[in-house]
Amino acid sequence: MPKKIETTVTAGRNGGIHDVRQYKQACKWIEEHTFTNAQLFHMVFKGSDNRRDYETALDRLCEKLRDSGMPVEWRAAYEQDPAKGFHRHVFLMIEAKDHKPLAILHYREGGWLVEMLKAYGLEFHIAPPAGLIHRTGTGKQKSYAYVPKKPGAMLDDCKNWLSYIFKVRSKEGVEGPVYSSSRKRAKKAEQAAPVVQAAPQAAPVAPAPHEQSTTPTNERTEMGAVDGLCSSIYRGITTWRRYVQHRAGRKALCGIQSAHCQGGRVNSIHARACRIVADRRCASDRCSRFIVNNVGVSCRDETASRLYRWQTCGLEESNLMQRTC
Repeated sequence: MPKKIETTVTAGRNGGIHDVRQYKQACKWIEEHTFTNAQLFHMVFKGSDNRRDYETALDRLCEKLRDSGMPVEWRAAYEQDPAKGFHRHVFLMIEAKDHKPLAILHYREGGWLVEMLKAYGLEFHIAPPAGLIHRTGTGKQKSYAYVPKKPGAMLDDCKNWLSYIFKVRSKEGVEGPVYSSSRKRAKKAEQAAPVVQAAPQAAPVAPAPHEQSTTPTNERTEMGAVDGLCSSIYRGITTWRRYVQHRAGRKALCGIQSAHCQGGRVNSIHARACRIVADRRCASDRCSRFIVNNVGVSCRDETASRLYRWQTCGLEESNLMQRTC
């Protein structure tokens, strides 16, 4: 069991530290922060008995700060007090190198923060740090504390101030988890790009005996050319899919790529093809259009509406789609 400790803030009637492990984790949190200009705010929310109201309101506040160019992290604790009732303490650490958090974290009747909290039956106030080290040069009290990266008196006072939400007082009677915190948000550049692996190409499936007897000899000869065409198209489409998924992230690659005879293109990847008559009974000498569904090519007889399985490239015949010119 962690050794009982207390700070100047939690001493006396506050009863010491309620959860030593949680407090040590919070101290490590501000000691190892990566913000350039970290400002620490202590906000108190009250007015509702529903945890969901507090959580949703905090989520919206953090989203507002991030959308305004201010990354934010937080530590929070619920308390139950005879006078204040059910309420929540939140320490927000905000990156303020480009923008001022006080542009959002202030009380103004009709302002965004006030109206947003009213929607959840909540109200708030900001509890400023009491330490003289956090005051301005003229001695004016600030509503936040600057959190330095290097150890020293100012960082020690931040940890002392932070200990307030870990005090023993007002924790009794709280149902459910008392403490919570934000998750580390990875930078976009550090997020791993999705890895796209091409499906293994299966060996070409030999036509069934009855298909061999019904396919004209000249078409079987031309099927060899289509076989090579399918292989080229497969490599081209695989390259294109990787490019699109790289550019579009997790967006799914939609649609069906088509290759025309007589030197058509598949998504700007050219592929040579010959004029092929699908069937001798075809009323027209126009070649059929090959429809490529990822890696498959099929040809459809315009007159007899017969689907020839010329090349599957590892896909089932049901996955092949066809359309006539």
